Amino acid sequence: MSQARPWDEYSALNALIHDRGRQWSRHARAIKFDIEFRAIEDERKRVAKELHDEVLPLLARIVRSITLDGGSGSDEEVAHHGAIVAQLHQTIAVFRDLLAELHPVDLEEFGLVCALANLCNRYARSTNRSIIFEGADNEECDLSTDQQLCLYRAVQTVLRMFALSNNDMLVLSCETTEPHTLLTLTCVDKRVAAVDWILEHRDLHAFESWCAMAGAKLSFANGRNKRNCPYDLIISASAAPTSSPDILALIGQITRVRLQELDSIIATAQEEWEELIKRDCELFKRLAVEMERRRIADEINRTIVPGLQSIKTLALEFKNSQVRKDMKKRMSAITDGVNNVIAELHPNLIDKVGLVASLRTLVARFRHATLIETTMISNLWSHQFESIPLETKFALYRVVQEALNNIEKHSDATRTLVTVTKNGDQLVVCIEDNGKGIERTDKNTFSRGLKIIRERATAIGATIKLQPATSFPSGTLVVIELPCPDLVVDTQLLFKGLAPR
Repeated sequence: MSQARPWDEYSALNALIHDRGRQWSRHARAIKFDIEFRAIEDERKRVAKELHDEVLPLLARIVRSITLDGGSGSDEEVAHHGAIVAQLHQTIAVFRDLLAELHPVDLEEFGLVCALANLCNRYARSTNRSIIFEGADNEECDLSTDQQLCLYRAVQTVLRMFALSNNDMLVLSCETTEPHTLLTLTCVDKRVAAVDWILEHRDLHAFESWCAMAGAKLSFANGRNKRNCPYDLIISASAAPTSSPDILALIGQITRVRLQELDSIIATAQEEWEELIKRDCELFKRLAVEMERRRIADEINRTIVPGLQSIKTLALEFKNSQVRKDMKKRMSAITDGVNNVIAELHPNLIDKVGLVASLRTLVARFRHATLIETTMISNLWSHQFESIPLETKFALYRVVQEALNNIEKHSDATRTLVTVTKNGDQLVVCIEDNGKGIERTDKNTFSRGLKIIRERATAIGATIKLQPATSFPSGTLVVIELPCPDLVVDTQLLFKGLAPR
């Protein structure tokens, strides 16, 4: 075997050092994602779900209430009703866009390409500018879930920057190439090169961080695309890990020994670093989540609050004092709901008053808001749920709330029954109505609400069944069963009609 020349060994050593650096960078990014970014994403998902469950039904009820009132008096009153309903619909649309910003449900359901197309359409609508997405709807992406989420957030950041720029057109193209899945996003601007409005933007660091978390390469390129526009920004990410070069054969024996010693030192340093990070991870998570809550609150104040203020102003002009009073009460409930969701007060309230009492309050609120005769029966007391984690109780609360919302929106029911009982080792929660039931043609209409219910139930280890009502001649019965062997019941309470708390 011929002796390797010095420059061969030097080049091989540099390549090996760079490869070790890339491996450590990927490892460090994975740890950072698990500690901070996953906590932030979980918080975004939580806030989006809670706002969807707590606030959106209230806005929809206001629309229905005003629509039924109708403004049957003068032309001026009819016009006023129309104005407030239009403002409500606009606020609801903005509110839904905010929920999509917080938690990209379409990314989970349909994949990255479809989610990016929806994202571009949403920003085009909100900014009233030309944002074009080029990509095949059926194109599959082999990137990991974390990679797709990070790339989605990176593109989201680019669109935010574009919304604040003076440019009038943006094109994003997405394609995959063989042999490995390679995602390439090319931002094209018709008027000004991206380097002029991205590199100077305050969110550039966040954008670069998301790309790095995805293990993506970021480059600015000069050239022209098929639209004869300057394409500026290219993000490339591959699902296939970078292969390590076979270069040890080019390195001398003495150098290999020194490398082994260096590897041992680096491994020890990595272990110590990971221990320090894990020790302080809860602190990092809390800080990251608090900063994200502040950002979400600022976003709500910027996008949602102006619409709510306009609705309040229009509501004060109602001649009917009862309508004014009802609107004021509902708008206060919406404001309180938003504040409670961000501050995460609902779980604390459930922890204080108990699950059964919280569900009874929920049922009472639903009965008063919808005029649907709603009854709750339970043979359990709140103190019996002490062994159940708070997150589980809160998920059960939201499952019942979403089921009731579905009944209000889709069933045409006049009566609803909620029961919370124990059957063997199972906690059984049933929500039943006397509405029209779920027909085969309604599956798309009901899919969103049922998906939320199934997600929450699955997250706590519960199962869900959907079947025709048994207590009414028609309608639907939703049954949630959760293993709870530690619950003790008083079987007499259910039949006496008492109301445990």
